[in-house]
Amino acid sequence: MREIPDIFQKRYLAHQERKKKLLNGETQDISFGEYGQEDYESLMRIMRYRRSRRMFKGKVSDDEMRVLEKAVMYSPSSCNRKAIEVIESKKGVETLVGGKCWVDKADRIMLFYANIQAYKSPNEVDFMPYLDTGFVAQNIYLVCEVLNIKCCFINPNHSGTEIEREGYRFCGAMAIGR
Repeated sequence: MREIPDIFQKRYLAHQERKKKLLNGETQDISFGEYGQEDYESLMRIMRYRRSRRMFKGKVSDDEMRVLEKAVMYSPSSCNRKAIEVIESKKGVETLVGGKCWVDKADRIMLFYANIQAYKSPNEVDFMPYLDTGFVAQNIYLVCEVLNIKCCFINPNHSGTEIEREGYRFCGAMAIGR
């Protein structure tokens, strides 16, 4: 039987190698440039005014969704594993414990799943998927704020099996719309 490569372990080992080289002075930390006072003030304003907004009336375009997908891709994660998958679906959202009065009015629902294979230690599986999901959700919140898209995180509690996936842990959802 052919062994399937473990992409999460490969990413983790590459992350460890980069850290080792940095600590040994073999390489320098990658810098993407200096940020000025204006950048700082813009970021602080975005963070200060970011809110969960649950009153939806309009649609989010496919182009805007591609921008949100980039926000997911750029999210930090535990040891750079990038184990959180985001699936757009309204299937099973009625089983979510949160959002009973407003989630059905959202244009789109993003479901967050953690690939459990990425977390090697049994202790990690209990909390790291949720932390990684938090970073993904925060990036989406910030981009939604800039694009004036309404969004709200929905907790990972659910009362059904419609949103479960084998080998994955459901870690939450986000409702988005205009």
